[in-house]
Amino acid sequence: MTFADSAMDVLMRKMSEAPWTCRLVGVWFQPFIVWFAAQALYQVVAFYPNRTYLYWAETATQCKDHLPDIFLGLHDVNEANLMTTMIDVVPAVGILAAVTLCIITKDIDAWAAFAMSVAFLTVLNCIVESSTVIPSSYGYDRCMDYLGIQSAEEYRFSINLTGSCVAMIWSGHTVQTMVCAYIVCTLLGRHYGHTQLLQPSKLGPEGRTLVMWLAGAAMGTMLLLDKGHYTVDIELAILMSTLTLTHESLQAYLTHTFIRQATNSSGLEKEYELLQSGSASPVKAVA
Repeated sequence: MTFADSAMDVLMRKMSEAPWTCRLVGVWFQPFIVWFAAQALYQVVAFYPNRTYLYWAETATQCKDHLPDIFLGLHDVNEANLMTTMIDVVPAVGILAAVTLCIITKDIDAWAAFAMSVAFLTVLNCIVESSTVIPSSYGYDRCMDYLGIQSAEEYRFSINLTGSCVAMIWSGHTVQTMVCAYIVCTLLGRHYGHTQLLQPSKLGPEGRTLVMWLAGAAMGTMLLLDKGHYTVDIELAILMSTLTLTHESLQAYLTHTFIRQATNSSGLEKEYELLQSGSASPVKAVA
């Protein structure tokens, strides 16, 4: 089957052949700073909804159970188990795989898309999560056990990289799993010959988008089985991740500055200018 490589695919393959320089490393560090800042902001802001819920649930006994949810109501499992651990491990493995492949391939487009998309969605998550506080899907008792406290007065600020039992709207685990799946598929298609991942499937969407949806559905199923999130949290995460990663204008806004700086430092500024002007032609390849 023949297909047309996008101009960005071709440019990133050329970037992978460029040597690492101090200037290029500096460009790569910038998305990391934004990503780190967004995560730090989330850790600070998360204290408010956690504290608000715990005090609220102590005085309003009807709020100690999770809200009515058809899928959460299908089972009675509501304690830490192997599924709880797997839910935290999967996004961590995904992040490690995505970051490692980005570095190996020197793909600044994928790296910026990963770091900036996660940062963008994390900041939005901070806003909605702290604005609308809803009862924990764990329920009050399991949430207290998770935090290791006996009353709301004992709750203190702490760093929790995997989120809190009150981190409801929307599911960060699902977002990070989907972003990682999309970025890994992009890199496999662009640099390792799995070109079908970058092409429209028989169902319409690109292969990487289908894999991203499957990853999100799998993580969502695990969360529901563990009562880790409400159904609406998972649906919002899938929707927001899809819109962020597949919206070309938004992705261009998030990544343009870093790609421009990286191509300038690698002697590929003319190629990127052609891409930006629309003059770069797709290249036929064989899959």
